[in-house]
Parts: sequence; C-alpha cells; structure tokens
Amino acid sequence: MRQKGETLGSKKPKKEVKAAETNGTDNSINDVEMKHQGKKQSRSAKSKKNKGKELEKREARLEELREKLRKKLEDMKAAKKNSGAAIPTQEEKRLRRKQGKLNAKLKKKGSGQSNNFHKEDKALEAAQGLRSPPQNKIVNQNGQPVKSKFDFSVISFDNNHSNREEKSHTSDLHGRDYKRLLEKVEKRQEKVGQLKEKDPEAGRRLEEKFQWQSMMSKARGEKVKDDPTLLKKAAKRKEKIKEKKGKKWEARKIATQDMQHKKQEKRQANIDKRRDASKEKKRKKMIKKGRIIPGF
Repeated sequence: MRQKGETLGSKKPKKEVKAAETNGTDNSINDVEMKHQGKKQSRSAKSKKNKGKELEKREARLEELREKLRKKLEDMKAAKKNSGAAIPTQEEKRLRRKQGKLNAKLKKKGSGQSNNFHKEDKALEAAQGLRSPPQNKIVNQNGQPVKSKFDFSVISFDNNHSNREEKSHTSDLHGRDYKRLLEKVEKRQEKVGQLKEKDPEAGRRLEEKFQWQSMMSKARGEKVKDDPTLLKKAAKRKEKIKEKKGKKWEARKIATQDMQHKKQEKRQANIDKRRDASKEKKRKKMIKKGRIIPGF
C-alpha cells in the first residue's frame, strides 16, 4: 500500500499540468507580440526618416525655383530699363504669381503627409517651365564676346499667342457652307480690286497675303476653298441635293398620311361590323323569346 501511495504522490495533479501548459502558451504569445511591436517601431522610424528627407528635398527645390524666378524678374526689369523692349506685362504678372505661390509654400511647415507630395511635385514641375531663356551674345569674327551697352534677350510668349499667330497666317476658307464661302471670296476679290484702283502696290500686297494664307493652310493639310467657279458648282449641287431630299420627304409624309387614313378607315369598319353583329344577335334572342314578331 505504501508503494502504491508513493507512486500516486509522485504524480502531479491534472490541474497543475493544465496551468503550466497555459502559462507556456501565454509566454509564447507575449514573445510574438513583442517581436511585432519591435518591427512596427522600426518601420515607423524608417518612414519618419524618409518623410524628413523628402521634406528637405522639396524645400531645397522650392528655394531653388524661388531664386530662379527672382533672377528672371530682375533680368526683365533690367531689359526694360536698358533697351526699352516691349515685354508683355502678362508674363511679368504670371511670374509674380508663381513667385508668390512658392513663397507661400516655403512659409508653410512640412506636415509630413504623403498625400500632398504628388500635388506639390506637380506644382514644382509646372514652375520649372519658367526658366529664363538664353540671352543672345554678340561675338566678333574671332568668336569672342563683345561688350555692349545693349543687352538683347529672347522673349518667350505663351502658347495662346503662338496659336493666334498661326491662325493669322492660315486661311479660314474651309467648311461646307458654300454660299458663305462664295460671298467671302467675292468680297475679297472686290476689296483687292478697289484697293488696286487706289493704290496698286497695296492691292498687290493684300493679294499676296491671301495667297500666302492659302498656301500655308494647304501645307498644313487643310482644304482651301477659294475658287469661285468651284464654289458656285458646289453650291448648286448642294441646292439640288436639298431639293431632292425635300421632295423625298414630302412623298414620305404623304405616304404616311395615306397609311394612317387607311388604318383609321379599317378600324372604323371593324367597329361598325362588331356593333351590327351584336345588334343582330340581340334581335335574334328577342325573336326567339317572342318579344319581336318578324315582318312587323
């Protein structure tokens, strides 16, 4: 009995075994959580460092662009004073607006939000297009620069101005409104003829201008319709097509009206037929019951 008691006493109870197992699992879970927390902290530290570097780079680029804008404005002022060149005020205003935006961005502190990085980078790329154009240097026969009182600079205009210039050098005689085009061509010819009577040289220049516009338009692949005879033929052909289509449309309208009239007549005939049939049916019933005597 003692031996059995000793063996039983040497074994641990089940509750103690379960508690030890649960303690071991809790310790392993805590170790995993500590590892994850350490990884998160290292990632957050790396992201903070990267954001700080991006902010520093962006501030440096903004400062560089601000300096370029300031130099460009100074060059424009100097060009105005020295040579009296007709620099457009719109360009200067645009530069000043860009400079104001860059100054406002520099005053703001970097928030560190990654969502705003792309917008600011786009603004920087747009502002980089305002680099001052290279100045023309006067050189002698040996290729050495010559000092001069006058400073010639290249003035860059915006795209709208260049588009307006292109339109002024091209012809507007295109489209399918042949009557309008014919009137325009006839007015041009009349204007050139009247001007030639007063001033032959001015009339010749105006005629050459119109010819040059048509040539430029043709070079760009556009169809220039400036031949009066062809325009007259095209206008007549268009009128004939219009008349033909009008006749077809009238015939179609008449055909549809006839079809509708026939359908209405057929419908009315069917209604009358059904009404007569119902009346005849009622009459037969009444004759059968003796209410109506046939022949009376």
